[in-house]
Amino acid sequence: MIKKQHGVTLIELMVSMILGLALISGLSQLFVQSQSSFKLQRNLSDMTDDAVFVLEDLTKGLLLAGYSQSGAKDYPSITNTTFSIPGSPVVPTISFSNINEFFHGADEVSNNRKGDQFVYRYKLNDASELENSICTNTTVLAKAYNEEIKNANDNSRKVNAIVMVRMYKKNDGSSFVFYCKSAVMTPDNPDSKLKSTVEDAQPMISNVEKLTFKYGVKTTAGLFYYGKAADVSDWTKVFAVKVFIVMQSADKNLTRIKTGWSIDGGATEYPLVDENRLYKVFSKTIFLRNAP
Repeated sequence: MIKKQHGVTLIELMVSMILGLALISGLSQLFVQSQSSFKLQRNLSDMTDDAVFVLEDLTKGLLLAGYSQSGAKDYPSITNTTFSIPGSPVVPTISFSNINEFFHGADEVSNNRKGDQFVYRYKLNDASELENSICTNTTVLAKAYNEEIKNANDNSRKVNAIVMVRMYKKNDGSSFVFYCKSAVMTPDNPDSKLKSTVEDAQPMISNVEKLTFKYGVKTTAGLFYYGKAADVSDWTKVFAVKVFIVMQSADKNLTRIKTGWSIDGGATEYPLVDENRLYKVFSKTIFLRNAP
């Protein structure tokens, strides 16, 4: 006896198709969300790594400001040294007008896509001190004297020179880059050798949306305050630097709405171009070793 074959009805087929499509749709959304979350975390991790790298390098460099081998304050015997950077857009010249200055900053407020800058200088007693920053190396010192470092077998390699390092942000055409630029002056004739010993700017990190510095200043009354460069009348009284770096994600369209940032409890700021990038503020207070 032959049994009757039973198939599925049209209604059953449609129900199964709807359930299958719902399952596929759910899995697709889960995959897209997972990819978006991974992309967001990857960008955040890259931003954090870059910011931490720069802040650590700044800390090592600023510990040398006003430095001497004995640990006492030691400054160059010149009063009006300038450190200008050619090119476009124009980066303001920073000048040391006081023989006792080892640190000097400048505001750049004409465009909020630009950032603050500062220059610090220190007395170089040992060539190994140049390795404290990616901005300087032994090649810089060799150029300062226009010859190879004498007696390379001498591990101490005692020298007598002034190193200046400038920190600033500039547009490289595709994004804003945090740069450092160094110069070495020899005590014999610093003014004539300064231009010839200025090194090429070294890019440190890119995707820097904003760069801001606040300076801790001691007053004659024994008090202190933190202010911008325009608030500092005597740079020999600066004892600390607050560094604020606003990083932007390398990828666009990471957020559904336009996001911004706030620096040191101030008003929320937003980028000039809305590309739905992720923004995050990184900050650190760095105390100067030879502060007043």
